[in-house]
Amino acid sequence: MNVSIGDRWKTVIAEAVESGNYSSPEDVVTEAMRLFAHRHEEYMELKASIAEALADPQYVTEEE
Repeated sequence: MNVSIGDRWKTVIAEAVESGNYSSPEDVVTEAMRLFAHRHEEYMELKASIAEALADPQYVTEEE
């Protein structure tokens, strides 16, 4: 898959590689995607938890 990114992100990636913390632009993007996947998973779990709580009147009152 090829993805185009803006100049801002190109600079961020280049600086990360130049700092020595990453060996290639691919490593920077891989780490970014790993972090995104983790946050997305947490978001989806929270969303499911909220839906479950709202569907169970025992835990949610009209005032809440």
